[in-house]
Amino acid sequence: MLRLTKQQLKRGPVLAQSAEQIGQDLTAVHSFYLFLLESALAHEVPVPPSIAHDRDVLLRFVSLLDLATTPQMIRDGFKSADQRGAGEALLRFFATKSRRRREDRDKVDVIATALYRFLVPPDAGELAEDADYQRTLQFEEELRRIYRNVEIEEPATEHMQLVREFQFLRDEVNDFRHFDELIDSGVIQKVRDIKQTLDSSFLHPSVLAPLASYNVFFGQRFDLLFKRATQEVKSFAHKVQADGGSIMSRVDGDVIVKHLADVDEGKILNEEYSRAQENLRHVSKLKKAVDNRRFGKGAPLKGAVPQQTNVPRVPPPTAVPQPEITAIADSVAPAPKGQAQAAPVPQRSHRLGPEPPAYSTPRSSSSVAEVELQKLSGVQMTIRSFVRAADPTAAQVVPLPNGNITLTVSEVEAFRADYGNEKSFRADFVAALMQMAALDARLLAEWQEFQRTRYTAYNWKPHADALAHLLNMSRTVSEHAMQLMTTAHQRGLTDKVAAVTESIEKVRMRAQAAAEALQSIGTGE
Repeated sequence: MLRLTKQQLKRGPVLAQSAEQIGQDLTAVHSFYLFLLESALAHEVPVPPSIAHDRDVLLRFVSLLDLATTPQMIRDGFKSADQRGAGEALLRFFATKSRRRREDRDKVDVIATALYRFLVPPDAGELAEDADYQRTLQFEEELRRIYRNVEIEEPATEHMQLVREFQFLRDEVNDFRHFDELIDSGVIQKVRDIKQTLDSSFLHPSVLAPLASYNVFFGQRFDLLFKRATQEVKSFAHKVQADGGSIMSRVDGDVIVKHLADVDEGKILNEEYSRAQENLRHVSKLKKAVDNRRFGKGAPLKGAVPQQTNVPRVPPPTAVPQPEITAIADSVAPAPKGQAQAAPVPQRSHRLGPEPPAYSTPRSSSSVAEVELQKLSGVQMTIRSFVRAADPTAAQVVPLPNGNITLTVSEVEAFRADYGNEKSFRADFVAALMQMAALDARLLAEWQEFQRTRYTAYNWKPHADALAHLLNMSRTVSEHAMQLMTTAHQRGLTDKVAAVTESIEKVRMRAQAAAEALQSIGTGE
C-alpha cells in the first residue's frame, strides 16, 4: 500500500482520497499524457525507471508532462479514443493540485465537455430545453461521483450568478443565423472571460456541469454556422472560376477569389485557440465580402457570377425612424392640509418615461416580450439571491456580467422582504421596487451590447429591439409606480414616496440614455 508523504498531506483535498486511488489516478494521467505527447512527437518519450516504485517521482514526472501538454492536445486525445477513465482521473488530478495554472481551467473545460458528450449520442441533435436541463443534472451527479473522495470548495455566490448567465447566452447564440453574426457578437470572448473569473469554483459540479452543457450546445451551433459559411464562400469561388473569372479577381475590399478558394475548414477547427480566433475572423470577413457581392456591392468581377440562392439571406437593414424621448410624468396631487408633507416629487409636463421607438422588429412583439420577461425575471432572481447572501454593508452594489448596478437602500430592503402571495400595498410596493431595479439592470446590459455591436452588419438589431421593448416597459412600470406613490402620498408615507421617486429617477435616466442611443441609428455618430 502506498503511503502519503508530508508534501501530499499539505495538499488539502487529497486527504479524503486513499493512497491507492491517488496511485491509480496518477498512473492513468501518466499513461494518457504519454499517449498525447508521443502522438504529437511521433516517437517515444523517455520515462524515469523509478516511477514504477516511487510515487513521488511519478507525481513529479506527471507534473512535468502536464506542463508540456496543451488543452488542444487533450481535446484531440479524447477524439481518438474512449478515454473516459483518464478523464475522470484528470479531473481528480486537477482538483487536488496545490497550485493551479491558468491553462488548468482550459484543460478542465475540455475534459468536462468530453465527459458530457459521452452522455449525449452524436445523432441526438439539438435537445429540448427540459431534456437538456435533465441531462445537465445527470452530469452534475456524475461529477459528484467522480469527486466522491475529493473535497471541493463550495462556489462563491457571485460565481453562481455568473453561471446562471449562461442560459441567457444560450438564448443569444440560438438567435444567430449566420456565422459572421456569431463572430461579430463577441460572445466567444465574453464566455471565455466569464470562465476565467470563476477561479477555483470552476471545478465544482454545480459550475462545471452547466458549462459543459453550454459547450456542447455552442459546439453544435458553431459547427452548423461555420460549415454553412465555408460552403457559401467556397461555392462562390468555384462559381467565379467556372464562369471564367480570374482567381485573382477582387471580391470586396482586399478580398480576392483566391482567399475564398483557400479556406481550409478542417485545419481551422483543429487549431489552437488564439490562432483559431484569427482565422475565424478571417472567414467571417470572407463571408461578408461574399454577401456584399451577392447583394450588388463592389466592383463587378471578371466573368458573370450569378447570385447564390442556396442559402437565402436578408441584406443589412437601413436606418430606422428615430425614437422620441419624453420626460417624467406629472407629479401627484399635493397632500391635504394638516397631513405630513411627502418628499418633493419632480414636476414634469409630459408622460412618464421615453416613448418606444416606432420601427418594426424582425421578431413578433409577443416574442420579444416573452424573451424580455424571462430575462427580467432571471435578473431579478439573481439580484435577490445576491442581496440575501451578501453582507448588509455591501449589498447595494450588485455584480452582474455587464457591470455592477447600484441599488437604493429601499431596493435592498425590498429584495430582502418576503410577502409571498400577499395582496397588499406593501407587497405591491416591494414588487415595484424590485421590478424597477431589474429593469435598470436590463437596460444597462442591452445598452452596452448595442454600443458594442452598433457598427456591425447585423448584431445591433436584436439589442435595438430589446431596448425598444424595455423603453416601452419602463414607461408602463414607472406609471404603475407613480400610482403607488400617489397612494403612499395620500397615506402620509413619506419614506415610501421618496423610495419610489428615487427608483423612478434611476430608470428614467437609464431609459433616456438608451433612447438617445437608438436615436443615433443611421446617423454615424
